[in-house]
Amino acid sequence: MTGPVPEVLRAGDTVQGYRLLEDFRVVGAGLSEWTFAGRDGRTYFIKRFLSPTYPDDAAPGSARTKARKRARCAAFEAHHRGIQAAMAPLTSYGGNLIATLDFFRHGAKYYKVTEKVDLAGLDTGDVARLAFPAQLVLLKTVAHSLKILHDLEIVHSDLKPSNVLIKRTELGYTTKLIDFDSSYVVGDPPSPEEIVGTMNYYSPSWSATSRAAAARRSSPRPPTSSRWASSTANTSPGRCRPSNRRARGPRSRCSTGPSSACRPTARRPRSWRWSNGCCWPTPVPGLRWPRSTPR
Repeated sequence: MTGPVPEVLRAGDTVQGYRLLEDFRVVGAGLSEWTFAGRDGRTYFIKRFLSPTYPDDAAPGSARTKARKRARCAAFEAHHRGIQAAMAPLTSYGGNLIATLDFFRHGAKYYKVTEKVDLAGLDTGDVARLAFPAQLVLLKTVAHSLKILHDLEIVHSDLKPSNVLIKRTELGYTTKLIDFDSSYVVGDPPSPEEIVGTMNYYSPSWSATSRAAAARRSSPRPPTSSRWASSTANTSPGRCRPSNRRARGPRSRCSTGPSSACRPTARRPRSWRWSNGCCWPTPVPGLRWPRSTPR
């Protein structure tokens, strides 16, 4: 790359051969931006990551700081290219898996290019009013997309309603599975400190790992396992007094909304219902799960 690279890109500018059709807009938690771009007669979705940023020789900071940032960028780039290469054999333009078509660095920032999906504009109520055969097609296409990933030994890691897009076709509706930024190969998960995504949709084990990592970062006081709490207030030195509360474990973080981090139990009956454009387990009044067989 030669010459100065403009940091601000507007509609009409060209980046790596893609002509931007709109200005970038912030998405999600502010970690990235997106827009649409045209190239060779097709329209694409372009995502620009705001972190990490690659420091050039003129960037501020010491040599050690820049070396550390470059190492992080190298790992970030290797991760995305690795997932792109792993999915390439079984994905194509127009398929139900919206895989990365192009990944590159322009200046200090990284960009990802995927197919643009024309959304059907269905909300939760619209999907709930569809006939059951149409709903079944949506479920089967999502399941098939996940099977492709799992056959490749790839974990999506951020499966949630907003990452399942619904598109209208000549025969009805189908789904498009998107956002593999957090995906990883089986047996090589990210470290707890690098876990990203929406906690409401974490698996139970992933949620526990994320909470443990957050606890380590905040360095909380270790919980007491005894009902006796030492105190110097209103007692003589060296003496202990009973605590008014017994030590309790961490409270459940399960919310009343749909969450893959909440498991169905005998006292929490659940069924499958449409929510936010996809099918997730939600409580159903009056439905009871069978009690487990006594041992």
